[in-house]
Amino acid sequence: MNKHWSIVLTLLIVVGAAITCWYLDKNFSIYSGDGLSTLAPVKEKEAVEVAGEMITENSVDIKEIIRLNQPKVVQIEREDGELGSGFLYNDKGDIITNAHIVKGATQVLVRMPDTQTYYGTVIGVGEVIDVAVVRVPELEGTEPMSVAFDFEAEVGDGVIAMGSPRGFQNTVTTGIVSAKNRDFALPPYQFDKAYQISAPIAPGSSGGPLILATTGQVIGINSAAYQGEVIGFSIPIKNVWSLVNAWSEGEHVEEPRSYYRMRLSEEEASYLVRYYYESISNFDYVTAYSLLGSDWQTSVVYEEFRASYQSLYTAEVLDLEVKLEDDVAIVLAEIEAVELTVDGEFVGRSYQVAFRVGIENDRMKVLEKE
Repeated sequence: MNKHWSIVLTLLIVVGAAITCWYLDKNFSIYSGDGLSTLAPVKEKEAVEVAGEMITENSVDIKEIIRLNQPKVVQIEREDGELGSGFLYNDKGDIITNAHIVKGATQVLVRMPDTQTYYGTVIGVGEVIDVAVVRVPELEGTEPMSVAFDFEAEVGDGVIAMGSPRGFQNTVTTGIVSAKNRDFALPPYQFDKAYQISAPIAPGSSGGPLILATTGQVIGINSAAYQGEVIGFSIPIKNVWSLVNAWSEGEHVEEPRSYYRMRLSEEEASYLVRYYYESISNFDYVTAYSLLGSDWQTSVVYEEFRASYQSLYTAEVLDLEVKLEDDVAIVLAEIEAVELTVDGEFVGRSYQVAFRVGIENDRMKVLEKE
């Protein structure tokens, strides 16, 4: 009896399995005559060029993008030791970077990922737009990075940021485009329709490329970040493409008029004062002096201004209070400083200082110290 039941049970299992296989094949098409296939056909992706090599979007992965592009990302060093990043964008040996990296310099040191160094000449630098071009004759004929010069990113696009944050060359971070069309000012520069990105960047990253993760092409120039937060900003390459190409061709062109007109606000007045003290703490007196209004610059020449801060070793802004009064902002800053005495000792002290901040020639300036 048990033997008969075993035979019946076996037959039921076999029949059930056959019916199940027929149903799956009929309704889901998991199998086809030539092997395993997907439920829906995958559209063939158009071939794209990544650093001179043709690959399809299906085959792109982050490791390959990094491998192909990293040799074209450089570290830029000014004579005063300030560091930034840049990337090779044409076969003339021209490197795109930020204006604030090379401001005031005619030549900079360009360090390649293999540690080879060259001197580069600044052939174009923005006064309002934070972009510049450096030419290295020895790199002429070198395969540049592929640039998506007319691409408009969308929120959610995966991106890769490359550069030298804090001087750590060959650093790579990833994220997404988290917002678009950000307009703001970081005096003396104005940013129009910038990409907001979640890929972490830091001082030293400035001038490095923002790369689209699906193609490996450059879509932006990493330029600014909120300190201590994973919020960065990148200038869309399409916004400055005609300008940098004109510089590469030796043409003298005016920068495009900004879409963004400077408006006095508490946030930007606070930023300007913090930037002022940050520049002084980094011994970047040229930048600090450039933030002063014309009347203040008339009353004190650069050499005197620089000399007045020679004993100041560091200056940290602990707190800021801002009060808007008509067309100016009164900024009260609480400063903690470390100063070098004539006896060669470091002494800490705290003090308060008030500044008047306002708009001058459509740029925000520190007008005077009260």
